[in-house]
Amino acid sequence: CVIAVTDQGLLQRFAKASASAREQQLNRLVENMPLPWESYREHVQRAIENIWISHRPDHAYQGGIFDATVYGLRGEGKATYRQEIDGIRQRPILNREVVSFADGKAKSQNGYRHGLLADGSPKPYMGLWSRSNYCIEIIKTEKGEWSAEVIERYRAYQIVAELGEARLRHPTLSISGEPLVMRLLIDDYVRAEIDGKTQLLCVLKINSTGGITFVLHNESNISARYTAKLAAQKDQKAGKTFNVSALEDNFFQKSISPDSLRGFKARRVSISPIGELHDPGFKE
Repeated sequence: CVIAVTDQGLLQRFAKASASAREQQLNRLVENMPLPWESYREHVQRAIENIWISHRPDHAYQGGIFDATVYGLRGEGKATYRQEIDGIRQRPILNREVVSFADGKAKSQNGYRHGLLADGSPKPYMGLWSRSNYCIEIIKTEKGEWSAEVIERYRAYQIVAELGEARLRHPTLSISGEPLVMRLLIDDYVRAEIDGKTQLLCVLKINSTGGITFVLHNESNISARYTAKLAAQKDQKAGKTFNVSALEDNFFQKSISPDSLRGFKARRVSISPIGELHDPGFKE
């Protein structure tokens, strides 16, 4: 935008403004930067708001799978971990589901160290917490509603190992075998009718419970801005000095359920590297 309007006339006006600032002994290059025309800022804002941002898609299933902590299995779906609080070793209960594992080599003189299951296989004794989701598959139920299944990254590895990578990315069939409406990964695009306006949304986060957090495609640094806004709200409530700009930062961040996406006439779209929008249209 700056280069496009920089001509000889603008350079001359800038030089005069700079000379005036020097005469007034100001600590800045110009006292008042001359605009190319009066409504220039509004025109720039309108142009930027109409740009479709192209993010490079990353649909690779490879990546981190589990966190580094090993959790002990305590039955009834409970898992614990070691933690030291005030010098006292404790074993808090993890309020999340873990993936259980057994060690087929953990043998002792009397058999497997941790016992056997009814089928004779080694009994699981440890769990790992999956912190990474590969994608979310939105499927159409028999009642015509939209439901979803989250594919964790460790499951993606298993699917590729057993059935091949093509099965993981089947265009019309979900992993569960149900008809696939769309498969969404981080940074994928969705176009939806929200509050009477067609919005171009980008996937920010996939929740293990099946919710999807979206932001507008042209927003950036959302996580840091969200954290800063929460901190400003907390400081304001406590009567402390707070960051006014962070508090007034109104950005779009919305968690939407799969069936709500159907109500918003959502469809997965793509944007080419040169900014071309490919929208197949909504399909019930």
